[in-house]
Amino acid sequence: MIELYHHGIKGQKWGVRNGPPYPIEDKTLAKGSRLSSVSIYTSGDQYKNRKAWMYTYNPSDSWDSKVYEGPFSVFKIKDTGKYMNKHTYEVTKDLRLANSEERFSEFKKVYTSDKKQAVRDLSWTQGAMKRQNVGSDAAKKVNLKKPKTEEDYKAIYEIFNHSMEFADYFKTTKRYKEVMASKFDGMVDDNNVVKYNEAHDPIIVFNPSEVLKNVSSVTLSMDTVVKNYNEVGSELAKKGKNIKL
Repeated sequence: MIELYHHGIKGQKWGVRNGPPYPIEDKTLAKGSRLSSVSIYTSGDQYKNRKAWMYTYNPSDSWDSKVYEGPFSVFKIKDTGKYMNKHTYEVTKDLRLANSEERFSEFKKVYTSDKKQAVRDLSWTQGAMKRQNVGSDAAKKVNLKKPKTEEDYKAIYEIFNHSMEFADYFKTTKRYKEVMASKFDGMVDDNNVVKYNEAHDPIIVFNPSEVLKNVSSVTLSMDTVVKNYNEVGSELAKKGKNIKL
């Protein structure tokens, strides 16, 4: 089991922690905190104003910085063929982040409100997970049409979180985005926390144009990306694990 390290900056408050075990519980992200994100966009404001959720990490956490400025950047470079840019933002108000119970509860409401549509949407993701051998056995085997237990719904929630990477392509994830953004400012990225190269603090911000101020944008050099990639790979290898892209 890994330990959670927070080096932080003065005035930064990363909420209430119940863990390990995970998921970690972030209740509040205080005004003035810093968040970073890696993208192909050269301008932080350009990225912030896309009207899309923003996937971020804690730039004061040295491990997360290496993960997202290393393996994640390698993945994006391979996918896009473009250099990656690191954007750093300052939170302009206290952000209320949905805890694990709230994230799961809202998912179940959306899923059961139109199960036929949800099954159509998530069947594609479940199929991709099977083909690529991604995720838990429970998620790959669960019957989307007839969940019977809480564990079945948790397995479907895992599939759903993979679908959130393509949130605007599915009616179910679009609906979830609308519901969550109407109640909260953000949430822990359940698809990435711990599971993606042992990431500590991946946080999704729902309305970045309203709550984030761009502080800086820099292009990551390939030397930096490769160095971080190798350091993450070396640390994971000590635990008998491989890098995930």
